[in-house]
Amino acid sequence: MNWVRNFTITVSISLATLLAIDVIGYQFKQKIKAFLPNYGYTVEEFSRGYPVGHFRRDEGIGFDITPNFKVRTATKPLGYMPYDVWGNSYGCFDDEWSRDDLTGGIYLAGDSFTWGYARYEKKFGTVLEEILAKKVYACGVTHTGQGHQFEKFKRLYELGVIPDLVVVNVVSNDLDNDYYFPHTDIVDGVMVENIEHCGLFSKNNFQFRRFSHDEVETYVFEKRNEPKTIISLLKQYSLSANVIAEVTRSLRIKIYEARKSRGLCKRSVYAGLHLIGEQYLTSNLTEPNRTYISDWVTHAAVNGYKLIFSFIPSKDPSRNITYPYIKEFITSITGTYSSFDDFCDASCRSLKGAYHRFDIHFSEVGNQLYAEYLVKIIEDASTSNQ
Repeated sequence: MNWVRNFTITVSISLATLLAIDVIGYQFKQKIKAFLPNYGYTVEEFSRGYPVGHFRRDEGIGFDITPNFKVRTATKPLGYMPYDVWGNSYGCFDDEWSRDDLTGGIYLAGDSFTWGYARYEKKFGTVLEEILAKKVYACGVTHTGQGHQFEKFKRLYELGVIPDLVVVNVVSNDLDNDYYFPHTDIVDGVMVENIEHCGLFSKNNFQFRRFSHDEVETYVFEKRNEPKTIISLLKQYSLSANVIAEVTRSLRIKIYEARKSRGLCKRSVYAGLHLIGEQYLTSNLTEPNRTYISDWVTHAAVNGYKLIFSFIPSKDPSRNITYPYIKEFITSITGTYSSFDDFCDASCRSLKGAYHRFDIHFSEVGNQLYAEYLVKIIEDASTSNQ
């Protein structure tokens, strides 16, 4: 039975080695996080990781930024410095607006790219305002599509925010957000998903369920009273587990996709509609997005402001395959669009480091580049009106 003894010794030595790596590694956690940003990072599993209190529940649009409330975030994105986020009195992550500044400016609508993922002074809306020396209303709200963005804009418009130009920053996953809109709930200041989808939108097994606010509250209560899982503990304390997770990431994604095709359910609005391609023009799954875009074009025409849909390319270019069909639709309803890809293509963005290293959103460099691009399309829009 020497093999049993040898096996036991080998396993014991291996476990002791991993334990030693974890103990030593934890002493240098902050430095290691520069290479493994998930190491030591903990968040309640039911939460989307945004700072508590930054968003509040909204009966009409699901959720929105809490006005007149300031808090700090250290996780959006991982690997970036902590920074303050807030809502001004109008519920936008922007400086306060005086009554004299509410007309004639530039309104920026959009999702997380427009909301933040960079400190305030480096956001493209802030940079744009500095370059143009003209009022910019930066009203991006993370985790939203054109439906939420249009409804928020109409509310502010009724309050007297009357811009000359509206730029709607379009991102590939807006299609998912619009299909389920209104979605997402807030419980005790924490953003929690209230949609569970199963299967793939391209298969007959695709379906989803929307949870009531009471159900979400119960879910949060149960999650908060559960003991920490082994995976959570390993993620927080084990360097070796984090290394293994990073090395096997692509394999785990493939396994997850295979399970999803067989009907796996996930509490998320992101069902992969960015891959719908040409079906965008006719599918009932994308009809909400087409409706919101069409209604916004009509609203702009009726009220006399300029409207531009600006396409932000994904860090992974394969996510952009539906963009040409969204652009085709916008053209068909006499709308106007522009694309950052024409100003700085994929090789340009990669060379200049336009995205965070460990995140899909713009880095400070990307925000600067996008602001410069917006200056160009705004100037072109002004010239075309003369």
